[in-house]
Amino acid sequence: MTKTLVITGGSRGIGAAVAKLAAKDGFAVCVGYRADAAAAAKVVSEIERPGGKAIAVMVDFASENDVIRLFTHAQSTLGPIAALVNSAAMVERHSSVADLSHGRLQRIFAVNAIGPFLCCREAVRRMSIRHGGTGGAIVNVSSSSARMGSPHEYVDYAATKGALETLTIGLSKEVARDGSRVNGVRPGHIYTEMHASGGEPERVDRLTDPRILTLSLCYFGINMGLYGVIFWLPQICTAVGFSDAALGYMVAVPYVVAAIGMVWWCHHSDRSRERAWHIAGASLVGCLGLALSAFVPDSPVSLVIAISFGALGTLALPPIFWTLPAAILSSPAAAGGIALINALGNIGGFAGPFMVGWIKGATGSYSYGLLAIAASLLLPGLVALVLGHDTAAEHGHTR
Repeated sequence: MTKTLVITGGSRGIGAAVAKLAAKDGFAVCVGYRADAAAAAKVVSEIERPGGKAIAVMVDFASENDVIRLFTHAQSTLGPIAALVNSAAMVERHSSVADLSHGRLQRIFAVNAIGPFLCCREAVRRMSIRHGGTGGAIVNVSSSSARMGSPHEYVDYAATKGALETLTIGLSKEVARDGSRVNGVRPGHIYTEMHASGGEPERVDRLTDPRILTLSLCYFGINMGLYGVIFWLPQICTAVGFSDAALGYMVAVPYVVAAIGMVWWCHHSDRSRERAWHIAGASLVGCLGLALSAFVPDSPVSLVIAISFGALGTLALPPIFWTLPAAILSSPAAAGGIALINALGNIGGFAGPFMVGWIKGATGSYSYGLLAIAASLLLPGLVALVLGHDTAAEHGHTR
């Protein structure tokens, strides 16, 4: 028996891609679309050309009657419903929350939140074993904006995706014993026609901004130093000869020093409204501290003092660093840019400890590993001095 997939928003973007792939896997596909009949017909044609089976149905996803008609027509024409992909969504022009109209909120929530609820309801009524079906699967297409919020762009859209994720969690628990799975996917930035609806067809391309990649490199260096120290400090202190009883105290000393110094350093940066030189200074202190610790492996006291300065510089970097993206990136680019910076930079949290361990295994000493992560701490300082800092832009974004 042919399995039928109902896909909303199936005329473009993710929905169209899923429809074509599902047809290759043997599904009969019902392409639900809101307005673009030509695009929906093209998807159907591409499915039918190699022998697949598909229909296109125009639907107002905010209308209960339309949603019921969609599922009734799909089942009577193609066969029993086995799967649903909720991909339909809409955005409008970039706007801050203060400027959102009541009408816009009603439109966005009706299509992006109420629509998927109605579609899930109709799918469950047809697929669930409790309702006489044979089970099936539902996939709700969310967005990374559900976590980031999309400030100054479309918080309303992000909120509807948050609602969709809550629906996914709740419904999955309701129908798990009825032979149905409910899953969600949360795509990041991809090439899709939807961005043009928000007034920014080149949205994905802005993530290739060299400044974003440069800031990612900066954060990568910070995390290399930060996690390289955190992960290996106990082993380094043990290698020097500290007893088990003294080890806990000796490991704590660098962080106590760093905590005090970090508060002063960041406070001074805020009072002076200067970032680049404070980042460069912290980078230099961290680099010198860790580099010196590599040359005093036989002196426990000197080692702890050197690592304390290294930890101070390393821990003072992140709070000041995160002021740079807000000052450098425009409001629309900030959310996606910060997410990318965070994702790429966090790879340094793996690279730092791995590199120290690999060098220790190859040389038998932590000294060369400490020199390597000390060198990585020069990256943030150099990047900050090259990019500079616009105080007015930073505080303009935070107001």
